[in-house]
Amino acid sequence: MNENQRQALLRRAHALAESGETAAAVAAYRQASEPKYAARVLLAAERPLDAAGELLRACGVSPGTRVFQPRWIQTRSANERELLKMASICFRRAGDLDTYVALTVGLGERERAVQALMAAGKTVEAARLQASGESSAQLMAEERLALAKRLEAEGKAESAFAMYVEAGAPMDAARVALSLERFAEAGRLFTEAREDLRAANAWERAGDHVQALASYIDVPRDTPGIEAIDQRIADLACRTNTLDARVDARIQEIFLRLPSGPEEAERNVRLSRLYAAHGHHDIALEFIDGVLVRIPAHPEALELQKKFEAARGSEKDRLKSILEEEERFRAASSRTGLPDLPEHDALPDLPDGFTSFAQTAMARAKRRIAGQESFADPSPPPGSPTNSTGQVAASPTTADLASESSEASGPLQLEIGKEIAGRYRLEKELGVGGMAVVYRAYDTDLEEHVALKIFTQTVDDEVMLKRFKQELLLSRRLNHPNILRLYDIGTVQGRRFISMELLKGRDMADYLGKPVQFRLGINWMMQACDGLQAAHDAGVVHRDMKPHNLFVCEDGSVKVMDFGIAKNPSTNLTTDKMIAGTPDYMSPEQINGFSSVGPSTDIYALGITAFEIFCGRLPFVHDETVPLLLMHVGEPPPDPRSINPRIPDPLAELILRMLAKDPSHRPKSCADLRREFETVQQEIA
Repeated sequence: MNENQRQALLRRAHALAESGETAAAVAAYRQASEPKYAARVLLAAERPLDAAGELLRACGVSPGTRVFQPRWIQTRSANERELLKMASICFRRAGDLDTYVALTVGLGERERAVQALMAAGKTVEAARLQASGESSAQLMAEERLALAKRLEAEGKAESAFAMYVEAGAPMDAARVALSLERFAEAGRLFTEAREDLRAANAWERAGDHVQALASYIDVPRDTPGIEAIDQRIADLACRTNTLDARVDARIQEIFLRLPSGPEEAERNVRLSRLYAAHGHHDIALEFIDGVLVRIPAHPEALELQKKFEAARGSEKDRLKSILEEEERFRAASSRTGLPDLPEHDALPDLPDGFTSFAQTAMARAKRRIAGQESFADPSPPPGSPTNSTGQVAASPTTADLASESSEASGPLQLEIGKEIAGRYRLEKELGVGGMAVVYRAYDTDLEEHVALKIFTQTVDDEVMLKRFKQELLLSRRLNHPNILRLYDIGTVQGRRFISMELLKGRDMADYLGKPVQFRLGINWMMQACDGLQAAHDAGVVHRDMKPHNLFVCEDGSVKVMDFGIAKNPSTNLTTDKMIAGTPDYMSPEQINGFSSVGPSTDIYALGITAFEIFCGRLPFVHDETVPLLLMHVGEPPPDPRSINPRIPDPLAELILRMLAKDPSHRPKSCADLRREFETVQQEIA
């Protein structure tokens, strides 16, 4: 690379850094041999250990190294010593005081290391360092390293391996692990040392092709032989049926082009099958079209072209049919003569079947594009917290509910202070909307405050009646601290009402519009997982999981709400062609076949919610519903780090797995997902 090319590359790297594209900027700086710039970008993204790794790599040291011999440091060039000094600062910022002290002492700045130890309250360690010139941690590490080398020389590989691990020497430990044919441990240690190519080779020898693929993706683009690595990425992606955001980006960048010959044509045919398997028929067709340009009579490509075109057409036809059916349902369900009620932010979430979700999605998307931070969607009422004792008031039976059909005459007329249904004394109106009024009421039977949601629709609406019955029956099976408790349903003035637990706080949507603190957002996600797992254990899938159906109480607890369109497998209540759900959060399988979804659908919706929590925006936004749904079905989500570079890698990768198009590639259950969030929280603590 000549100087003009290097300067052009630097300008590109600067532009990428300014636009917040951290990974691309670091790769460009690395290619331009500017580790200091790369480290600064990583520090700005709050990734100090990665910044230190870049600086160590530039000194010819494995990024995972934590043991530094003072004599080795003293023999480095002036430029390398400057890089090591920057690395020491990165380690201190990351909280790795031992490595900071070891590097600082080796660089001849013992007094600075002593001051750092004193500031951290390690006075004994500081005194030892001042007296001996070497930290006890460094001496201990060096002693372990010397012992490990002696054990290895004596042929005691198992003991040497364990001692290398204790000494913080992952490269040496990985080397010995390979000699012991412990390939998975070697892969883990090479990954820790950020030796991605060696890690990939070890993972392959261990037979873990998914981990091997992840390591190959992490190999820097300036690595010699990168073309062969790219080919291996394509092969492993097809072999493991893996197509996450990073794999997709690499494959499209490298391989979405005209094949140069028969071998590349066969590879592109395999890639087309991979994309089709994940529902990306448009991209699959691009691969096939390229093959047919080179080999017009390719029999398999011709067959796949017809198959993919038919699949793409059926997807669009199905989505159009969904919207037409929903519009017919909305028109049939509309009522005339009802009073216009003002909008109010405190109205609880309503069953979604009565409002065209096409209009809802369009309004939400336009508000997002206009830059608004939140939506005025209905939310559950605030109030004082109440304690569910487990008592359930006597409620109408299914037969009673089916037989009730009193007509409403005129507007709903209720007075504060009056008692309705023989037990609920109305105390305060909490929210009013176009379809319901919410009151705080005192339940004289249970002797506690409740929320009453009274709908303006009359009870002769069979679909509404079905929703009421289902939500109450499901709620009685779902007694969990993270699920909103429903008590009873009944009628007043010909309208149906629900009594439920009264909460104090706000729905989660009120907190969105900008990124939420990581620890807080992860805590919300773990509680949502707990509530949903309880539902899944009872055989119930929510199917409308979104921030408006998650309530954050003042004590920090989170409640899952609104099981009105949930699926009870034993009754299959939502297979009546009525489309329910919220397009912004609907999973691909929910869009393709609403009645056949499972718990993984709720995990996908939680993934959209998590993306919105930590990025401050939705992953897919469009002002028309059909394109929005097609994005969920066929378009990979953006990497959360491309929107919020501060998101830690483990959290971003977990969110992307939650958003996998194939349900089998998502976390297996909400219980597993909760454990993964807990692990991420510990890693970023």
